[in-house]
Amino acid sequence: MHALAKLYVGSVAANLVMLALTIRAYAEPFSLVMDPFSWLGKIETAGGHSNTIAFLLFSGTMLVDAYIWHRALTILPGTGSSGRLTMGWLLGRGVLVGFILMAFPCDRFVLIHNIGAGLVVGGFWALTTGMLYRCREKLGAVVHLGLQLILHCTALYCGANFVWDTPLKGFSQRPLLLAMMADTGLCLRRTAFSAHSPRSEGCEFEHYSCG
Repeated sequence: MHALAKLYVGSVAANLVMLALTIRAYAEPFSLVMDPFSWLGKIETAGGHSNTIAFLLFSGTMLVDAYIWHRALTILPGTGSSGRLTMGWLLGRGVLVGFILMAFPCDRFVLIHNIGAGLVVGGFWALTTGMLYRCREKLGAVVHLGLQLILHCTALYCGANFVWDTPLKGFSQRPLLLAMMADTGLCLRRTAFSAHSPRSEGCEFEHYSCG
């Protein structure tokens, strides 16, 4: 579990650094609050400016994330190559494929990029739901229900804005991403402090696959 927590913290830090670099390289002013993050992966901006450097940084980040996630799958119980076809295994592989598909430019391969984004966000949403459920006793009933409610409300808000292509679709990504990051970090922290036996350590996906 400590290895997984260390990998998670390193991944978040690396992504924040790459996000700052990609925004700086973006060919037009980028709103950190309102613009969809996928715009950073365009070959050409809406204003017609070449965005090659930002695209390469964005795509490179997605491929590095795919590698990091592949490493995480070897640690997470029920998601590795144990030969068992479980929900955790399917979701884990879906996220992995999603990262690779998101490396394609969103303004040239719209469908491929969108499928990738759906696999990544949907997979992480489902895995975070399972993680919260597994940690419900450590979190307490009230905290668990509150975190689940926030997670699902932000997911619904984000999904609705993207389906109806509203001007708030970029903004709607932020609450969901923050909810998933906070929930994952909290669950890893609680599990790391309370897990002492091999059975309990690292089984935050038991709801899906460890049963």
